[in-house]
Amino acid sequence: MGLTKINHIGEFSSYMQLRHYAETLDRLLKYNELLEFSRVLLGFTF
Repeated sequence: MGLTKINHIGEFSSYMQLRHYAETLDRLLKYNELLEFSRVLLGFTF
Protein backbone atom coordinates (compact mmCIF):
# COMPACT_ATOMS: atom_id res chain seq x y z
CA MET A 1 0.00 0.00 0.00
CA GLY A 2 2.82 2.37 0.85
CA LEU A 3 4.53 1.53 -2.41
CA THR A 4 1.57 2.55 -4.56
CA LYS A 5 1.39 5.86 -2.73
CA ILE A 6 5.02 6.58 -3.61
CA ASN A 7 4.30 5.60 -7.21
CA HIS A 8 1.39 8.05 -7.38
CA ILE A 9 3.58 10.84 -6.03
CA GLY A 10 6.17 9.99 -8.69
CA GLU A 11 3.55 10.10 -11.43
CA PHE A 12 2.26 13.41 -10.11
CA SER A 13 5.69 15.02 -10.03
CA SER A 14 6.52 13.84 -13.56
CA TYR A 15 3.15 15.21 -14.69
CA MET A 16 3.99 18.55 -13.11
CA GLN A 17 7.40 18.50 -14.83
CA LEU A 18 5.74 17.78 -18.17
CA ARG A 19 3.33 20.65 -17.62
CA HIS A 20 6.22 22.94 -16.78
CA TYR A 21 8.10 21.89 -19.92
CA ALA A 22 4.97 22.40 -22.03
CA GLU A 23 4.43 25.89 -20.62
CA THR A 24 8.09 26.78 -21.17
CA LEU A 25 7.94 25.48 -24.74
CA ASP A 26 4.74 27.44 -25.33
CA ARG A 27 6.41 30.61 -24.06
CA LEU A 28 9.45 30.00 -26.27
CA LEU A 29 7.27 29.47 -29.33
CA LYS A 30 5.32 32.65 -28.64
CA TYR A 31 8.59 34.53 -28.19
CA ASN A 32 9.88 33.08 -31.46
CA GLU A 33 6.71 34.17 -33.27
CA LEU A 34 7.13 37.65 -31.83
CA LEU A 35 10.73 37.68 -33.01
CA GLU A 36 9.73 36.61 -36.52
CA PHE A 37 7.01 39.27 -36.56
CA SER A 38 9.43 42.03 -35.55
CA ARG A 39 11.92 40.87 -38.16
CA VAL A 40 9.27 41.09 -40.87
CA LEU A 41 8.13 44.42 -39.48
CA LEU A 42 11.65 45.84 -39.51
CA GLY A 43 12.43 44.30 -42.88
CA PHE A 44 15.29 42.12 -41.71
CA THR A 45 16.05 38.87 -43.48
CA PHE A 46 18.01 36.54 -41.22
